[in-house]
Amino acid sequence: MIPLNTIRCCDCLIGMKEIPDKSIDLVITDPPYSSVTHKGMRSTKNGEPETTIDFDCFTPNEILETFIPISRISKRWIISFMDWRFMHLFEEHPPKGTKFVRFGIWNKTTTCPQFTGDRPGTGWEAILFLHKTDEKMKWNGGGCGSSVYSYDNTRSGRFFANYHPSEKPIDLLEELILLFSSTDDIICDPFIGSGSTAIASILRGRKFIGFERDKKHFDVAQIRIKKAMEQGKITGWFE
Repeated sequence: MIPLNTIRCCDCLIGMKEIPDKSIDLVITDPPYSSVTHKGMRSTKNGEPETTIDFDCFTPNEILETFIPISRISKRWIISFMDWRFMHLFEEHPPKGTKFVRFGIWNKTTTCPQFTGDRPGTGWEAILFLHKTDEKMKWNGGGCGSSVYSYDNTRSGRFFANYHPSEKPIDLLEELILLFSSTDDIICDPFIGSGSTAIASILRGRKFIGFERDKKHFDVAQIRIKKAMEQGKITGWFE
């Protein structure tokens, strides 16, 4: 088992081989989206549109194959930000040992405008909820709440990202962690990017494991997580 409170700079498909079956209490992650979505994620530079994504997109087969080991290591819930174009794949072909539960929404209360000016902007992202078939579903929201979560975009009206091109708000991740896990649970993010899931885990008293294959983003994550650890007074290892 990989030491807890650890992130590794490697492909998650390699890293997850070291994680035993059903040893992760909650998976929260944000894998690459489709080529269409990546192409459409643009900002302006010198008055011209320019893509903001610096990592490869996923094909339908790649996204499904990636969730096979994710299902293996998970005990219960798997929550993933997801390209809506991929969502039907998981309803029709959920990974072995899991079931499709819900299509959730991150409602972006502040978002970038539609640069072409000829249509409304999107203003939301999909969230996939899967659950293991051999465990009873439960969460900490009781009978209240919905699968719509309203939070600012991390860009907050700016045309550049804070730490990562597809960075998610830490307060949104905190809410998901509070709703779907318990204190001292282990959270895994196979696509940890700039470390936001780890930081949210630290803030909410959870342990974490993460993977990021891009050295540039991994280095940023190390710095951010180390700072959060020092403030939260927990220990960890970075490799």
